[in-house]
Amino acid sequence: MNEEFLTLGEEDAKHLRAASGWLGLRNVKEALAELEQISSAGKMQPEILELRWSVYSKIGKWEICAEIAALLLEAAPYRPFAWLQRAHALRCLPEKGAQAAFEALFPALRNFPEEYIIPFNLACYASQLGRFDDANKYLSVALKLAIAQGEGEYFTKVAQKEPDLEPLWERVDRQKFFREGMVIKEWKGLR
Repeated sequence: MNEEFLTLGEEDAKHLRAASGWLGLRNVKEALAELEQISSAGKMQPEILELRWSVYSKIGKWEICAEIAALLLEAAPYRPFAWLQRAHALRCLPEKGAQAAFEALFPALRNFPEEYIIPFNLACYASQLGRFDDANKYLSVALKLAIAQGEGEYFTKVAQKEPDLEPLWERVDRQKFFREGMVIKEWKGLR
């Protein structure tokens, strides 16, 4: 389906840049006003959908975010952002939560085996669900991938402060986890 996408026209690109700028300034109202001026065809472009999701997430409109993420996933399943944002929106919906987010994101492991953010998010959801062995495995995979990409130090800082991992850290020594690496060697059992 991605072959069907048109490139953004000059006017749509202008509104996208303006909306992004307004969002950077935390002015959601103006960002939305710019997004509304984008053509009908442009509104279905992945870049526009991603920015719409970001705007609505800033104001906690998770139902709308879930709808946008579903459109984005349909339009651009090759983008990790689509999978991650759908899962995140589901996580934030009271009637859905961590289980729905985990189930929505799990298929992305096969699609994006080098993206450490996917097993990291699965670890967060598993931790929230009390599935600590799974959380440990996914976090280990994420750490291994982050190290391989030269982002191990950054990843370690983020993971140690992630609130969704607190239930795991109550059972696993976080300092020891990162000091010893606790990195599993294979993906076996995770797919």
